[in-house]
Amino acid sequence: MSADTKCIVRDTRFAELDLPIKCDGCATLVHNKCSGLTASEIKCVSLKNRTLNRATNLIFYNIQECDSNQSDDRISRDINQINNTIKSIGVDSEIVPLKVIRLGRYQSGKLRPIKAVFSTASNTFDILKNKRKLSLQVPPSRINISSDRILLQRDSMKKLRDELAARSSNGETGLIIKFFKGVPRIVKNLEDSTSKPQDFLNSM
Repeated sequence: MSADTKCIVRDTRFAELDLPIKCDGCATLVHNKCSGLTASEIKCVSLKNRTLNRATNLIFYNIQECDSNQSDDRISRDINQINNTIKSIGVDSEIVPLKVIRLGRYQSGKLRPIKAVFSTASNTFDILKNKRKLSLQVPPSRINISSDRILLQRDSMKKLRDELAARSSNGETGLIIKFFKGVPRIVKNLEDSTSKPQDFLNSM
């Protein structure tokens, strides 16, 4: 954060550890205490901002790691593999990652996920919309793709998957998880949903 950034209400600079709230309309910043919001409302704003900040990110799994000692070689190899994966599912070849990062420490024999940053949320939505084509390839690709979820979203999805597995094991058929205005639900496969791109990214 710039040292000249000030709270619009108090006209004072933010401390290093301050977490200011940003207005959606005018992009000005304000201290939590100056916002007039309750603790619950501040938490909701914080979660929303964290989710939106990740809307242009995707996580790629099971992509082979380069064993070069040169970081530039490893990054170049990861970018090429991601580009090839994107092309293989029919996504516009002009959609390419701006940045790639391997997540976690290197461990021999274990493939670390890659966080890829794209220019727009619509880019990531196009990729997520077509990712199922990976499983239709011959042979099926081991690569998987997901959005960059915050912990709350990951926990929510895990609970839904556990519920889906339990209900399926009890004999219910045709159940899937779909998203309605950003909220994941378990529904029958024949039921339609109309999720907007941003809603899909916020929840996957």
